[in-house]
Amino acid sequence: MWFIASIVPSLADDDTKTTRLRVCADPDNLPFSKNHTGQRGIYLEYADLIAKALNRPADWVWVVTIYGERAIRASLLSDRCDIMLGLPEDEDMGPKLILTQPFMRMGYALAQAKGSKIVDLAAMKGKKIGVEFGSPPQSLLAVNDDITAVTYRKAPDVLKGLADGEIEAGFLWGPAGGYHNKRALNTAYEITPVESR
Repeated sequence: MWFIASIVPSLADDDTKTTRLRVCADPDNLPFSKNHTGQRGIYLEYADLIAKALNRPADWVWVVTIYGERAIRASLLSDRCDIMLGLPEDEDMGPKLILTQPFMRMGYALAQAKGSKIVDLAAMKGKKIGVEFGSPPQSLLAVNDDITAVTYRKAPDVLKGLADGEIEAGFLWGPAGGYHNKRALNTAYEITPVESR
């Protein structure tokens, strides 16, 4: 999945509107953004670079992004901010947004003990696999009767289930899995990207 930055046309057409660059970001979406000193996230780092290149200080507009398009309508398209990073490449975004070239590729990954051999659905047969609630992996495993899906609320919970021996692998959002594996578990597990077909 490709993610891209999005810029409201008024930013390019009328930069005299404000001297500050208003950046929409989720207040609790690590590793991408966090409204917390010391744990900012990669999108905030990128936004700082963009603001510096435009010679404008950045102001943060905190928006919960779990609701996707609703978050975009209530923030970027409502003129609450000038840019928003991390939008998926999607033709349905409409003509009101100016989209940059993709700057990052992300997807789902398997988290498992180092040296484990779970690499695809066939290797998951007969095993307990942790998934995040409401995620594509949960939907995928729900139709595979020979795989036991154990549902967790968030990526850190999947990794905790792995650490506690409740599951044999986790099938989770790669950026979150990799981030929490490194920050909280000192890279205890192998995080392997899963190619979509």
